[in-house]
Amino acid sequence: MAGHQLLRAAGDSSSLVPAVQQEPDSYRLSLPASWSLPTDSVVAIVNRSLQTAGRGDDFVVNLVARGGEQVYFGYALSDEGGKTLVPCLGRTLPARGYNLEVRFHEGSRGGWRTAGAATLALLALGLFARGALGTRRSPVAAAPAQQAVEIRPVHDTHLHIGRYRFVPEEQCLYLEGTRIALTSKEARLLELFATRPNELIDRKELQRVWEDEGVIVGRSLDVFVSRLRKKLEADSSIAIVGVTGKGYRLEVG
Repeated sequence: MAGHQLLRAAGDSSSLVPAVQQEPDSYRLSLPASWSLPTDSVVAIVNRSLQTAGRGDDFVVNLVARGGEQVYFGYALSDEGGKTLVPCLGRTLPARGYNLEVRFHEGSRGGWRTAGAATLALLALGLFARGALGTRRSPVAAAPAQQAVEIRPVHDTHLHIGRYRFVPEEQCLYLEGTRIALTSKEARLLELFATRPNELIDRKELQRVWEDEGVIVGRSLDVFVSRLRKKLEADSSIAIVGVTGKGYRLEVG
């Protein structure tokens, strides 16, 4: 599921996703050559897929250049207080072939200090931030630079939609310093689109934004999509496109 969504988000609807290489506590997924996506979209898609699979509480994610040991992006989530280490959001990854590696640390708290120790050390040192491309993975002392990585709740992750920065928990968009307020329903609808860019989402799935609150839908969906279009119209590279009788798709150029 995550592989399909990562390809669709990058505008690739034709490449085949190879079978996942799976072990008891980890898996690896090969993404095609020339794949690229903003890092915040990677976080949102992977988190949502793992939560859906019931594995979204304690893990480490790395994007590794295929054919080498170079880590281009990585982050970690701990089940201790719902904390996440996310070093570098809002930047688009270089287009190339990657392996998406996810390792789970279940059971005792010591799990972070065993199999995942080297990965977490790299995260703590900020080696996935700007200027760290090409750095090789190797065990390093984590103590000096843990301050280089912001520790925050998972829900604080913002999403980039073209030139806009979308902050779901604040129910607002930011565009070049301007804050654009959203209603709760607009924010929920936009979050669904933003985590699945370039993917056609069925009307029934979109309508659950209202059904969860016991509200009769009618044409409410079309009205709120129209409102979102107006709030996104300053960036011509993005558009919410309707497919008659099927649903809507957030197209990101």
